[in-house]
Amino acid sequence: MVQLEHVAGAEADGHAKDSVRICIQDENVEEFDITRVPEPDPATPLEERRAGGMGILLVRRLAERLSYEYRDGNSTVTVVKRLDGGD
Repeated sequence: MVQLEHVAGAEADGHAKDSVRICIQDENVEEFDITRVPEPDPATPLEERRAGGMGILLVRRLAERLSYEYRDGNSTVTVVKRLDGGD
């Protein structure tokens, strides 16, 4: 399940004034905490890099906040992206 929420106006629940919050939930899965995946070095030549991880790197660089929760076989990744011009 994917939830998308636009937060506008005064800060609410610790989110930036104008932001999008995306929650991705997966049920009955093994734990995979994307916040603990080592960051690949994009400067390393492709032939020397391990496959995978660049999508997570992209999300980390674009998002203001990235969090992960695992409970009772259910995984939730939450990404917050500011829309108000903040980095």
